Amino acid sequence: MHPPPTTAPQRSFAFENTVYAVIVPAGLFLLGWVWIGRAFLGAGGWLILLFAMTVVPVLFGALALTTAIAFSQRRPPSVGRITPRQAWAHVVLWVALFVFGFCVVDVGDAEDSSHSVLTLLVGPSDSVQDVSTVIALVAAVVAGAAWVWLLVELLVSGRDARRRRAAEVEQQQRQWQWQQWQWQQSQQPPPPAPWDPPRH
Repeated sequence: MHPPPTTAPQRSFAFENTVYAVIVPAGLFLLGWVWIGRAFLGAGGWLILLFAMTVVPVLFGALALTTAIAFSQRRPPSVGRITPRQAWAHVVLWVALFVFGFCVVDVGDAEDSSHSVLTLLVGPSDSVQDVSTVIALVAAVVAGAAWVWLLVELLVSGRDARRRRAAEVEQQQRQWQWQQWQWQQSQQPPPPAPWDPPRH
């Protein structure tokens, strides 16, 4: 006797579905963190006002765009609300934004008032401030690259989904045409066999 067929275990999409579920709250938190989050830890300064007119509107528009595209995919949870690459792009973007808000050096009115959350934790010094500035710049570049990666993944996934839907519609149309042809054939008498004598 042959052994009963075994079914391969289905892959879990918990990671993708979890990332999808926290897209909006994570985006809102990081938007506030980049803008004024460091001020609650004692590292606020003039960048809060400057970011309100420059960085925050751009970041809000970028996150709103990718969030809208991600939600418009309408993928079922059984295959992941978003693709694995889209999930990882979100994670990289979020980590980079958090690191940026953690290391960006803000400037105040008084002397020696240039601080970041990192310099407050490690200790204020020129070397630490320089390192914090470099890390913030690298994090900003990584965040920009991650957002572009995410946008490309979303657009490619949307294009592939449209192609799949078009192929499914075309297949359904062909199946419907085949059923119509079969129905028409069943309504007509069968053609005479070649060996039957002609009927008068």
